[in-house]
Amino acid sequence: MAALPIKANVVTKLPRNIPGRAHGRVTFSIIWPNGKTTYRCWCAKSLNPLIAVFERRYRQVPLDLQNLASGKIEASVRNEKGLLCKQTLTSCKGIHSMDVAINGARKAWNQLPKEQNDQNISIPVTLIIK
Repeated sequence: MAALPIKANVVTKLPRNIPGRAHGRVTFSIIWPNGKTTYRCWCAKSLNPLIAVFERRYRQVPLDLQNLASGKIEASVRNEKGLLCKQTLTSCKGIHSMDVAINGARKAWNQLPKEQNDQNISIPVTLIIK
């Protein structure tokens, strides 16, 4: 009996230690002279949930201190050793720079390769059965 080639797909996961890939956890902090607020969220595809909370919390800063407040949005990204480190997506100072900073965060997030994008890859293979 001759060997028959069979076409199949193997489903595999790529390693989670590739440098420069976003892990999915995104945080923000807002600091003003007499206060601070932070928030952490899992953003697999979009920053919209985090940005909604960021905008709401920024506007909760007392009006007379909003121009003194500063904000920062950071993503967890793999470093060369595969460990997580924070990468700043954007920062802003004062209420007037917030819209520019949010657009910058969205752009930076969209440009980062994500770990979730490459999970469960289907690889075509040919099996030889003897």
